[in-house]
Amino acid sequence: MPAAAAEHFYLQRSWPNGIPAHAYRAAVAQVRAMEDAGFARRTAGWRWLNQGPVNIAGRIRAMALDPVDAATIYAGSAGGGVWKTTNSGFDWRPLDDLLPNLRIGAIAVDPFERRRILAGCGEGFVAWQGAAAFGQGIYRSGDGGEAWELLPSTEGQRFWYVFDVDFDPFLENNVLACTWRGVYRSTDGGESWTSILYRSTAPFSATVEFSRSERGVVYAALEGEGLFRSEDHGQTFAPLGPVLDDRFSRVVLAPAPSNGDILYAAFTDHSARECAGLRRSDDGGRTWRALAIPRSRVSGKTYMGEQGRFNSTLSVHPENPDIVWAGGIDLHRSTDGGAS
Repeated sequence: MPAAAAEHFYLQRSWPNGIPAHAYRAAVAQVRAMEDAGFARRTAGWRWLNQGPVNIAGRIRAMALDPVDAATIYAGSAGGGVWKTTNSGFDWRPLDDLLPNLRIGAIAVDPFERRRILAGCGEGFVAWQGAAAFGQGIYRSGDGGEAWELLPSTEGQRFWYVFDVDFDPFLENNVLACTWRGVYRSTDGGESWTSILYRSTAPFSATVEFSRSERGVVYAALEGEGLFRSEDHGQTFAPLGPVLDDRFSRVVLAPAPSNGDILYAAFTDHSARECAGLRRSDDGGRTWRALAIPRSRVSGKTYMGEQGRFNSTLSVHPENPDIVWAGGIDLHRSTDGGAS
């Protein structure tokens, strides 16, 4: 009963007159003041040591690489904020434990200004659990994650769950964001947003992917709506023809970095949450062909393992479009374009 638990948690802290609008910000300001006065959270030479178990980890909802230094990676946790490594993942540190919302659902690094990062809040993929992963807008950092601000343009309900954020690799300050209300576009780095693909009944998943090789080309997928393609940097989208006969929920898209007309798509079954189909297009989404669906050698189920709503990812080799990885409960690789 996650909805009842969340309500109980809230009521414990809000009785009798509700939580003041800026109570959390005031509390954070007080903690900062205490730190400045000498009450440091961290003492030199002191650190946590992991005592195990070592086989359990929290969900990492998003990752983004520095476009210049591949050893610098940002990771967004479903409940632990934004983390950063500068040595290819050997060491990690949390960037700020006092953000108003630590449920990070999306991260993007600006290809034109690598110290500018956007982090979207909320894990909408599990919103059906009673909004237990509620988010609150998009944070922006201009110094590589050391300091963050909530973009005022994202404080409203439209940005309660941010599924995806992506910078345009060809047009500076052009950003697309997927939320539970559809796809929004900003041409000023997030200062303001325009609704591009809107849905009155909130989808529980949506994604956008800019082509890294074809200028202006963007692909989008919305649960319950289907797949879309834009050729004008996301200003307008045209629906792609039916790709899958079965009813699906979440869709993961992966354009080949070396050829933006080659596109992979993984579909999650609407009820069973297994993989409902893998598809590949060689003509920018106009036509599709079915691919082999990886299955577990142990259970015989698809690689999503009945968790495809929130455990599903695709990645294509940066130079060879026939090498692709599909991840869910298991991780599989194809070297023949998805034939096996």
